[in-house]
Formats: sequence, structure tokens, C-alpha cells
Amino acid sequence: MRVKVDMESDALYFRLCGDDIEDSEEIAQGIIIDYTKEDTVVGIEILGIKARLPAEELSRMTIELPYDHTASPSIRALMCSCVIAPLATHRI
Repeated sequence: MRVKVDMESDALYFRLCGDDIEDSEEIAQGIIIDYTKEDTVVGIEILGIKARLPAEELSRMTIELPYDHTASPSIRALMCSCVIAPLATHRI
């Protein structure tokens, strides 16, 4: 997943996967969902973010990830060494 804040376009975009976008639908004012040809959601765009969020909130993000106890030790070590740690809330 990729998250992009574009201050020039005044938009926040969540790209959930790399599949091709076939169609888009504005489900609410300034909220656009991108779909594949199989109607799978691949992206979510929020327009007008400067009016929706305070500027200081746009400069940081909170991400929560589940910890996978079944992952191999090397994968768990990699997860713990990242800026975003499992089951923790970090501001980046």
C-alpha cells in the first residue's frame, strides 16, 4: 500500500495495490474510489484535504500493523527494525 499527500493538488491518495484502474466513482463530495475491471477497490482519493485536516496533521501519519507471530524469525526481525513497529502506533 502507498499513501501520497499532494499539497499542490490538495489531495490525499491511498493506493491499495498496483492493479490497473478501470473506473472511478465519487461516493461523497471529494471522496473518490478507484476500481479494477473486477470491481475491486484499488485506490481511495480524498480531495480538499487542507480544509478537512489541520496542517500539522498532514505532516504526520499514524499506522497500526498487526504482529504476525507465525512469521519466520527473520521476517519478525525485519518488521521490528522498521520505522513502523507491529502493534505500535508511530508518528512519521
